[in-house]
Amino acid sequence: MILGVIYALLSAMCFAANRVFVRKGSLVGDVYIGTVLTVFIGPFIIGLYALLVGQIGMLTKFTLAGYIFLIVAGIIHFFVGRFLTYHAIHYVGANRAGVISSLVPLWSIFLGILILNERLSLPMAIGVFLILGGTFLASYKPVGGKTLSRQDFLRGLILAILGSVAYGTSPIFIKLGMTVKAPVAALLISYLSACVVVLLMLAVKPEVRQRMSELRGAGGGSFFVAGFTVAFAQIFRYFALALIPVSLVSPLQYTNTLMTIGISFLLLREVESFTPQVLGGAVLTFGGILLVFAGRGA
Repeated sequence: MILGVIYALLSAMCFAANRVFVRKGSLVGDVYIGTVLTVFIGPFIIGLYALLVGQIGMLTKFTLAGYIFLIVAGIIHFFVGRFLTYHAIHYVGANRAGVISSLVPLWSIFLGILILNERLSLPMAIGVFLILGGTFLASYKPVGGKTLSRQDFLRGLILAILGSVAYGTSPIFIKLGMTVKAPVAALLISYLSACVVVLLMLAVKPEVRQRMSELRGAGGGSFFVAGFTVAFAQIFRYFALALIPVSLVSPLQYTNTLMTIGISFLLLREVESFTPQVLGGAVLTFGGILLVFAGRGA
């Protein structure tokens, strides 16, 4: 039990570090190419882990429908969601983007009601209200840290919301694609599908290949670290899920919003926002997430 909680918190910390290093890399590098780089790093780490736990052989065991759903999930989550979220971090910072990304459970609730006929309990309704309130608070009046233009702020806000939609809908496809109980193999399939999309993009867009060759120095190093941290975040998440219920793992994962603020304070205090609005919004959204998951278990 305790070990599972530790793994869940380590996963949250890695997700938080990922946001901060994406932000750090985007200050001096190309966030578009940084996104591509992190997609490529993932399969190597996840592949080694799949080999370690004996799930490489399970890659050929899924049904055709399972492969299709996992491929769709990978493209939505690891390419579209990551592309949108990383660009949001570039525009509005890791702290504010992290709070806005906490909208993910709302899309899961919406799809659960729409597709699975789930019921909205009172704790869930209160949690939704708190998440929306916290997101609004963190998004209001962009002051403190690096000065933001209105255009950049609105662009980052929209990208963060769209990224949360991608992250919130991909679990539906993952669940539909899990025709075999091999979660690490499923994760690898999804990651590889995102890599294929990136390779196709590199093949048809020579300007992207040119930008890849220019990625070096501090920006490249930060994006490399971001790629490793997000891959290990996924691994720690699966370690946690193997030991404790998902109803406990999920809310622990969302402590990454608060952890992002802490790591940003250590590494990016000159450029990140630490206003009362952002800090209060983070606390409200985390409280709302706890209520949402408590309501689901009721």
